[in-house]
Amino acid sequence: MIFTKQYKELNANFICASDEYLKELELKEYVPDQKFKSSLWIWPTAAVRGHILRSFDIDFTPIDAYVEFVYDNKFDLFINGKEFSSECFGNLYRISLDSIADLLNTGTNRLALRLYQSASCLHFSAALRGGLFVHGEKKDLTVVTDDKFTAWLVCNFYEESEPCEWYNKDALRQRVPLGASKIHPKYLRRSMVFKKRFYPKFSIKKATLYATAKGLYEAYINEVPIDTAMFLPGSMEGIKEYQVFDVTNKIITGENSLGLITGNGWLNSQSWGWLFANKPEVLASLDIEYENGETETIKTDSSFEVYPSPIYENDIQFGERYDARLETCEEKKDSAFVSDERLELAPQYYPPVRITKTEDPQNKFKLSENTYIYDFGKNGTGRAKISIKNSKPGDVIKIRYAEFLNSDGTPHLGPYQEVYFPNDNQKGGVAEYSARNLDVYIARGEKTENYTPRFAFTGFRYVYIEDCPLNETDITVNRALMNTDLEEMGSIETSNEDIASIWDVVKRSYRSNIFTGPTDCPTREKNFWNGDIQVFAHTAMWYMNNEDFLCAWTHIGRKIQYNVYGWEDEEYILPLTLYKFYGNKEILEKKYEICTTLVKKRENALPFGEVLPEGKYAPYKDHKAIENVSGEFFAGAYHTYMYRCLAEMAKILKKTDDEKIFQEKFDTSKNAFNKRFYLKEKHDYNQNCQSGAVLPIAFGIAPEEDLPELMETVRNYVKEADYHFTTGFMAGEHLLGLLCDFGYEEDALKIILEKTYPSLLHMIGTGASTTTENWEGITEYDDIRQYDSMNHYAFGAPCRWFFEHLGGIKILKPGFKKILFKPTLYEELGNYSVSFVTPYGKIESKISYNKNDCTFTCAFASPKEIEAYVELPGVLKEKLNDAKKVYTVVKKTT
Repeated sequence: MIFTKQYKELNANFICASDEYLKELELKEYVPDQKFKSSLWIWPTAAVRGHILRSFDIDFTPIDAYVEFVYDNKFDLFINGKEFSSECFGNLYRISLDSIADLLNTGTNRLALRLYQSASCLHFSAALRGGLFVHGEKKDLTVVTDDKFTAWLVCNFYEESEPCEWYNKDALRQRVPLGASKIHPKYLRRSMVFKKRFYPKFSIKKATLYATAKGLYEAYINEVPIDTAMFLPGSMEGIKEYQVFDVTNKIITGENSLGLITGNGWLNSQSWGWLFANKPEVLASLDIEYENGETETIKTDSSFEVYPSPIYENDIQFGERYDARLETCEEKKDSAFVSDERLELAPQYYPPVRITKTEDPQNKFKLSENTYIYDFGKNGTGRAKISIKNSKPGDVIKIRYAEFLNSDGTPHLGPYQEVYFPNDNQKGGVAEYSARNLDVYIARGEKTENYTPRFAFTGFRYVYIEDCPLNETDITVNRALMNTDLEEMGSIETSNEDIASIWDVVKRSYRSNIFTGPTDCPTREKNFWNGDIQVFAHTAMWYMNNEDFLCAWTHIGRKIQYNVYGWEDEEYILPLTLYKFYGNKEILEKKYEICTTLVKKRENALPFGEVLPEGKYAPYKDHKAIENVSGEFFAGAYHTYMYRCLAEMAKILKKTDDEKIFQEKFDTSKNAFNKRFYLKEKHDYNQNCQSGAVLPIAFGIAPEEDLPELMETVRNYVKEADYHFTTGFMAGEHLLGLLCDFGYEEDALKIILEKTYPSLLHMIGTGASTTTENWEGITEYDDIRQYDSMNHYAFGAPCRWFFEHLGGIKILKPGFKKILFKPTLYEELGNYSVSFVTPYGKIESKISYNKNDCTFTCAFASPKEIEAYVELPGVLKEKLNDAKKVYTVVKKTT
C-alpha cells in the first residue's frame, strides 16, 4: 500500500520558462497607449460569457476623456450604462473612443464589460487590456485593467438571460476569480519543451528517472518517450506525487538528451471550463549508477534549455491546439528559470493513465459537405487518433466529439457546451469555439502526418471532423481509449444476456471515469465528486484492484463536494470499504483524524440543542431519485450513520474510549432520528418512498425488532412501483441486497430484469453503452436534462449484488481472510458464475440450473489460505475444507 512504501528525497528544482522569455514570445499585436502602460491582461476565470465591473470616483469636473480596450474576441463596453460594441483590430477586437467626457460624472462612475471567450477554433484563451483616461483642469485620472476589476456570474446553470441593468450592479449572483497578469494567459499556460544534453562517463549499471510537475509532463530520452504513461503526475493535490522509471536501456554511448514537455492539466482547469493561468513547471532527477561504482545525477536546473512546444494551447476541458509547423523551433530557446517553491513529494504507486485500447470506427458517413462522422459503436473515454495525407501547410483539422446523435443525425452537444449561456457556443454562436472538447491540428504539409492529443481527454462515441479541408479518403480516424490502468480482479460469466449487458455497461462506465482519480463523468465536468465514488466503491472493488489508487485518492485526492451530506461522508465510507476488501489498517489510521474533524465540524453546525442537522446541508438528497426524501431526513440519516462508522473505525484501531463515545452518539442520534421520522404504527418512515425506507435499514438506524415489517414496507413500495427502481445514487446501492437478505429474492430479480422506465435495462435499451446520469438514458430533451452526461457510473452501484448475492460471496473478515458462499439461486438465470482474485488467489462461485430435474449445481473454489464456508438451501453452514467442492441443490419453492 502507498503508505508503507519508501520514497526518495528529490533535490532537483522545479523549472519553467521565465517571464522575460514569455514576453518575447508574445505577438506584438497591441501596444498600449502610454497612459495605459501599467495595465494588465485580465479575464474572468469562469464562463464563456464573462462580466467584469469597476467603479471609480472622479473628484473634479472632466474636461476630456478617452478609452481604449482590446480583447481576443467580440466584447461590449458600458460606461455608466451607455453601451459600445467592439470592432475587429487585426487578430484582436478593440473599442477606442475619444471625447467621452460627457458620459462621465463628478462622483461615482462605472465601467462594465461583457466578454465572449472565443470565436476562433485556433485559440480558447482570451484576455482584456486597456484603460480609461480622464483629464481635468488641475488633475487627471487613469483607470487601467488590473485586479481592482471584479468578475461575476449573472445567471444560473443553463440560463440565457442577463438581469436587467446588470452593468449597474455590483453583487449579482456569484463573484468569481479574476485573472490578472502582465503576460497574456495563453503564454503563461503554454506547453514548453525543456531539454538537456548529457554524456555518460562510463558503462552504465542502472539509470533511474524521477519526475513530477505542477501541471502535466511527458518525459523523453533521445526524443523517445520513456513510458506509455499519460497525464503525469495526475490530479492529486494533498501531496505532489512523482513517478519512477527505469531508463537504463534507453541511454546510449555518447551524446544523450533528456527532454520534458509540460501541459496544464488540473493546475489550470476546474470543473465547468474555468481557466487559470499558472505556469506549468517540471522537476526531474536522472540518477545514473555506473559499473565502476561511481554515480551521477542530472537534475532540472538552469542548465536546461527551454523552447515552445507545438502544443500551443491545451486544457483538460477545452482540448488541444497543435501546430505541427512548430515542431522544429529550438532556435527560439532560452535557459530554464528555476523556481524556488518546494512541495511535499511522494511516489505514485498505483498505475498511471495509459491508452488501453485503440479502435477502428464501426461506421463512418458524411454529415455535410466536408464534415465527416466516425462511429465507434459504444461510449468510451480517450481521444481521437488521426492520420492525414496530402495536406497543405496550414491546413486546419477540427476534431470534435459527441456521445450520441440527435434524431436528425447531428451530434448532440449538450454536455460539451458551457453551463452559463450555452447558446453562446452553439454552431454560429458568438463564442462557438468555447465549447469544450475541441482539438485542432494545423498541418505542416507532409505526405503523412499523425496526431493524438496528449493533454486532453473526453467521453465520446462519435468523432466528427468539421469543415475538413481534405478529401474523405485522405483522413483516417481511430479512437485511443484511455483510463487509469487498473488490473481487473472480478469477472462475471452468465448465459443471461440481460445480466451480461448490465455488467458490460457498468464496467465500461467505471473504466471511463478512472482518470487519475474517480471522476463523475468524462465529458462535461470531469470532477472528482466524492459522493459518486462512495456509493460505487463496493462495485468498483469487485471489478478492479483499487487499493493503492483509491487509498491515495481518499487521502490526498482532488475532491468535490465538501460540506454536503452523502458526499463528504466519503471521508469515512471509502476507507472502511478499502479496509473491508484489502485488510490494511493504514488508510484508517491516515484518515482517522480527518474523520474526527469532520464529526466536530458537523456537530458545531448543529442548531442549538439539536442532535440532527438541518436539511440545507443536503441539497442533492438521494440524487436523481424518481421519488426523493427530504433534505432534513437525508442529512439526519448520514449524520447518524457517521457515528456508527466512526465507532467501527475506532474499534478497528483499538481506540476503546473513542469507540464508546461514538457508539453512545450513534445511539443518541439514532433515537432522535427515529423519534422524528419513524412511524412505528405503519412500520415506515415518513418519506413515503423506497429511499426513505431503505437508507435507515442499510445504515443500521431502523429499530432492529421492526426490521421484518420494515422490509415488508420496502417490498410494498417495490410492488407499487411495478418492480422498478425509484431510488437515486445513494439508496439504489442497497435495495437489491436488502430484498434478498429478508427473503424477497424474486422481487430483487424482477427489478434488475425490468426493461421499462426507470430501470438499468431501460437505460441500456435507449442505446446507452455506459450508465447515464439519469434513469432516462439517451433521449433528446428541450429542458435542462439535455446537458446530462451519458457516462456517470453511480447508477451502476447496485451491481455489487452480482457478486454478493448472485455469486453469494460474503466477506466475513477484512481482506478475504474469511468468506461465506451463500448465493441466491434463480432458475431464470441459467448458468451464472463469478470469480475474484484475492491476495491469496482466485475464489470462484459457479451456479448452473438443470431444467430437466430442476436442480442447481453449485461449485465453489477458494485458496486454502482463506477460511471459507458454504450455506445453501438444504445445506447448513459448513466449512469448505476442500479447495473446490460441488453441491447439488433441489429447486427451492417460492
